[in-house]
Amino acid sequence: MMLKEKMYIYGYLIKGFNDKSSIIYLEELIKNISNNNIKSGFTLEEKYKYSLDLRPNVFSYDEVFMNILFDNNIPGFINKATGLNLYLAHIQFRISYPSSKGSYTDWHRDTHFYNNHEITGNMPPVYKLIYYPTLGRKNTRQLGIINGSHNFIFNSKLMDMLYARITKPIIISSDSDSFIFFNTSMLHKAINPVLGDGSVRIIYSFARKEQLSKYDGVLSEIYRKRLKHL
Repeated sequence: MMLKEKMYIYGYLIKGFNDKSSIIYLEELIKNISNNNIKSGFTLEEKYKYSLDLRPNVFSYDEVFMNILFDNNIPGFINKATGLNLYLAHIQFRISYPSSKGSYTDWHRDTHFYNNHEITGNMPPVYKLIYYPTLGRKNTRQLGIINGSHNFIFNSKLMDMLYARITKPIIISSDSDSFIFFNTSMLHKAINPVLGDGSVRIIYSFARKEQLSKYDGVLSEIYRKRLKHL
């Protein structure tokens, strides 16, 4: 089955990194940030409960966050997988912490349309690439996804939640050697971490050119300039 066919049917792909040198450097950088050894002008702040995000942005913290995309030919991979010309729209560095109330986000679609109300999220949906590093620790469960759920839409949040609970999810675990790339209209959830000091995820969002106005124009411009030198 071709890459594009797999992406269309399943809604997600797992791919390994080709270049490990930038990953080694990135993991050391992640450890420093996680230990609050952060560069001046940057902070870890709460966006969702039980998690912290790097602020004011990720891309200007260190060029490695951009380099890993180009060192591993990820722009070519995502465009081949989707059949679209997608551009980097956003990068998030997030630490998720365990909670007795569950993870910071339960089952959801980033793009949905419930009860004939206005569309929530991007339409067409954007795509996300998420890297869950192990940082030298054991692999742990990070993300649940419902295979193929991007290919149908329920007009009811209740139906979405019921479907998510009766369908066996695919579980994505932390892995320093690979990443997941998926259509954000599929049902997915963050899994409550088991490690007391939390788990890190680097989240890249890719969108069509006409959708970039909703995001930081500086980042997309940097990305487009890098594309020209491929």
